[in-house]
This record gives sequence, structure tokens and C-alpha cells, in this order.
Amino acid sequence: MQQTSLIAYKEIEENLTLGKMQIKVLQILRTSDKTNKQIKTILNCEINSITGRTNELVKAGLVEKKGSVIQENGHRAFLWGVVSSTSPTYEAMENHLLAYDVMKEVRKWNITQ
Repeated sequence: MQQTSLIAYKEIEENLTLGKMQIKVLQILRTSDKTNKQIKTILNCEINSITGRTNELVKAGLVEKKGSVIQENGHRAFLWGVVSSTSPTYEAMENHLLAYDVMKEVRKWNITQ
């Protein structure tokens, strides 16, 4: 890995804080590329909740455009997906999602004890 990639990774890892909705969107996109409308349907929420989170994740370098599709209404929509595993931000994203999953399990365990 190049020195510039390591520096970028460390900066992202140190400054990365994601909200619950951003994490939910990332978890969906980790499985396959989706449009904002498809994500909205999966999460059963308003489209503006998704478009805002998608834009934030793009700015954070965690999500990128993967293509586009024609929707039922005839309009073109972007397909979003997580960044390539070769991206310096990919490992930071995976670590953050793993930490979130662990915290969910710890909370469940504490509730049942």
C-alpha cells in the first residue's frame, strides 16, 4: 500500500463517525448495489432520509456510483455501492460496521442477562 493511501486511511479511521441510518444504508449496499428508491423500500422510510445519507457516504468516500438503471417511471437512477476493496476507505468502513455489529450483540446480551 502506498504511503498516501495509509495516511488517507488513518485520517478516515480517526474521523469516521456514522449515524444509525448511514450504517443501515452501508449494510444494505455491502450486499449488493442499489438505487436510493430500492434502499428506501428495504428500510421503509422516506426517500429524503436515504438521499441525504447516500450523499454523506459518498462525501466520506465509503459509497460510490456503480452505474445507473431505468426505473419503472422511465427516469434514470444511480446505482450505489460500497467502494472497491482496494480503496483506502474500504477497511475503515468494514471496521466501523464490525464495531457496530459487535455493539449490537453486546446490547442484546446485556438485555437478556
